[in-house]
Amino acid sequence: MLFNRQSEEKTLLVRKEEIPAVRQGLISRTWRGKRRWIALFILILLVVVLYWVWWAKEQDVKLPGVVSEVIFSDITPIFFQDDHLYFSAKNKENRSFYVFDLQSGRMVEENWTKQFGDYQRSYQLVQGVRLSVENRSLILEGKNWSKQITSRLFSGVKQPLSISPEGKAFIYATEDGSSVALYLYVLGEKKSFLLEKGISIQLFDHEKAIQWSDDGKYVLVNQREVFQVSDGNHLYTLPGSFGVWIPGRPEVSYIAMDKTTMNEDVAEGQLLGKQIFLFDVETKKQQIIYETNDEKWLVKEVVWDPTGEVCVFVTGRQEQDDIFYEEVHVMDRKLFHFIESEQNLIPSQLTNLRLSTGGQYLSYEMNGILKLINLQSQESRVYDVYNQGKRSEAGYIHYDENGVWLAQNHTILFVAGDMEEKEVYRTPHPLLGFYLSSKSDKLLVIEEVPEGRKLRLIDTKEPTQQRQKEAKGIKAGR
Repeated sequence: MLFNRQSEEKTLLVRKEEIPAVRQGLISRTWRGKRRWIALFILILLVVVLYWVWWAKEQDVKLPGVVSEVIFSDITPIFFQDDHLYFSAKNKENRSFYVFDLQSGRMVEENWTKQFGDYQRSYQLVQGVRLSVENRSLILEGKNWSKQITSRLFSGVKQPLSISPEGKAFIYATEDGSSVALYLYVLGEKKSFLLEKGISIQLFDHEKAIQWSDDGKYVLVNQREVFQVSDGNHLYTLPGSFGVWIPGRPEVSYIAMDKTTMNEDVAEGQLLGKQIFLFDVETKKQQIIYETNDEKWLVKEVVWDPTGEVCVFVTGRQEQDDIFYEEVHVMDRKLFHFIESEQNLIPSQLTNLRLSTGGQYLSYEMNGILKLINLQSQESRVYDVYNQGKRSEAGYIHYDENGVWLAQNHTILFVAGDMEEKEVYRTPHPLLGFYLSSKSDKLLVIEEVPEGRKLRLIDTKEPTQQRQKEAKGIKAGR
């Protein structure tokens, strides 16, 4: 009996010693099982992610409304005319010139500089005449002739300074001691006319420095001096500054000179004046259309809609050396006067002031925020366009007779009616701007892709709901 009891105790002791080992074995087998499940889960997750990436890419390529597309390592738009984009592009190491036809959807490699010039060193004028810049010389070339206009071009700026819209005249600058002389060349007269001399070239470092009237009869220089194009005759010096042509009319709007504004040290010359005048070049009649009160100043030049019937301008105040934009005014030639107030606690920047044809829509930027206003309903919307303003290569907002087309980071919207939005196009890639066809039935968008730049032609008549349904799943923020 004693032997049996001792044997049982030994057996029990052994079993107690085996329990941790058994438990450890069970835990080890359980952990190996869990690791297999974790590995399987990670593998399934990786497959799902890879499938989603492939699916999103396929959906991007097959979006309804996409007519055609092409990818280059780099694209440089030159100009857009008659629903054709003329541009240069780099593919690997080679750069060539191309034309993209929005209506047909075809893109061809074509050296269009032979017809239009390259807008850098050569320009096509009327009747097949070409204007070329070679070193400091300006040369006209016809079919069987050539003529050197000058060999003393001022080299500090792009020459010529400006060409008339019809290509019948151009303005260039030559050296004049430490300053420059300004000349007008008229093809019909086959000669140059001296406009001004002894002037600073810095006066011509902005896009409004030389403006041609719509009919090509007159040119406004430095936003003050009015010349007749046919013979270079000086007609008038505006008693003010910031003159701009009114579309379709021989009229200039300008801001009258003020003693305070003549001092450029005051607010760095941002106070323009207090009165807006209209001046008729042909009748020499002028009239005042707006005057501020004692505390407010005009702080932006006048901008007109394409019809010349409606204008927009900005008033503000000065605090020490800072300018605060306070009110955006819209006026027509009758009795309409709309005022949009801006409340800014800190100095700000107001840019890209624009009116649609007929003045139905107004838009402008304030510190990277676009404000869009329907002037009929006075409804408004705001959009973040900070990135568009910095990187846009083709413009991010376009008007047509029915509404406004607006690019965001990844979408293009159409805003119409009572500021109702419709998403016209969506892409997972950053948008760099777009072009709108004359019939508003095509969009040519520029996108930033890993390979470089993508041109994609979109049919805007594709039903929006269908496109959104097909594109569902490509979720990229605006």
